[in-house]
Amino acid sequence: MNLNAISMVLGGESVINLKLETEMDLFELSRRGVPKLAATTLAKSLDLTFSGFVNLYLSTSLRTLQRKKNEEILEPEVSEQIIQVAEVYTRGLEVFDGDEYDFKLWNSLPNRALGNRKPEELLKNHYGVKMVLETLGRMDSGVYS
Repeated sequence: MNLNAISMVLGGESVINLKLETEMDLFELSRRGVPKLAATTLAKSLDLTFSGFVNLYLSTSLRTLQRKKNEEILEPEVSEQIIQVAEVYTRGLEVFDGDEYDFKLWNSLPNRALGNRKPEELLKNHYGVKMVLETLGRMDSGVYS
């Protein structure tokens, strides 16, 4: 897990107000919450509008998040989902050797290893994230997935 890459897609240390050095830092970040700006920064990395990002990846209403200012801290549950999407995105870029286009295409197409679901459809909860990360891990090891 590349913690520096996760930090960068969330806007960096200046946005999340924490230097990510261990997985415990991710736990702490999700527990205390990330600012809305981290979500908008990640949405841009994924080439999504903010509303598209919220609808696809988060289990909260768009309206709730639209009312928040960029510096406002989001709830821990929403923050954890944002961090998990950032983890999948950065891991996907590693597996696809930095090729954003190929990763985004893979993420948006049905995958047999995931029950013919699109990886992006599974990222709203921990179990789906786990399956997507495991699939990326198998791909990185050369196993057809």
